[in-house]
Amino acid sequence: MNLMTNYNRKIGIFTNNDFYIKNLLGKTQTEINKYYCKHFKKSFNQTTYWDELLKLRHEFIENNQITIKPGVMELIEYLKTNKYTIGIVTSNSADLTKTLLNNSGIDINLFDVIVSREFVLKTKPSPELYLKAINILNVRKTDVLAVEDSKVGIKSAIKAGISVVYIEDIDVIPVGIRKKCISSCKNIKDVMKILNEKRD
Repeated sequence: MNLMTNYNRKIGIFTNNDFYIKNLLGKTQTEINKYYCKHFKKSFNQTTYWDELLKLRHEFIENNQITIKPGVMELIEYLKTNKYTIGIVTSNSADLTKTLLNNSGIDINLFDVIVSREFVLKTKPSPELYLKAINILNVRKTDVLAVEDSKVGIKSAIKAGISVVYIEDIDVIPVGIRKKCISSCKNIKDVMKILNEKRD
């Protein structure tokens, strides 16, 4: 988010983090292109924009360690200990997902499946990513719990017909969408409590 905001300022597209959260968070590259062409046509060149932004992102990842949410490693350890199947369902590319995992020190082999944008025609909020993961794992929807921190992620899980827990983050989730989640948590470790209750 900060990378995009700072680069936008450099090329004359004046946005801030609040603008990003409200208008761009969770959007695909195609959707962002349409938005920028509509609102910032004079300052926006699609090819140059993404080439430069991806270069900046690569440099940032190379020179900085990605901070993971508090409680992530504890949750993964809990899931592995209790023999849960674990997956990542992401609108990011497979390469970026692997790079982020490696950078943050999370072993990619901890996950039974990673479903990225290459697997589907439509990313979140479409349910395709979750439905693909369910198909690959050959599990029942009633046995799946999604953990999401954005509107598009929550919508994707709900449309796929699976239960979802909302982890509070920067995205402001409307009350109507939050009510469709089985729970809202401030810390991802709280997911362990939910799973314990479901096991009892």
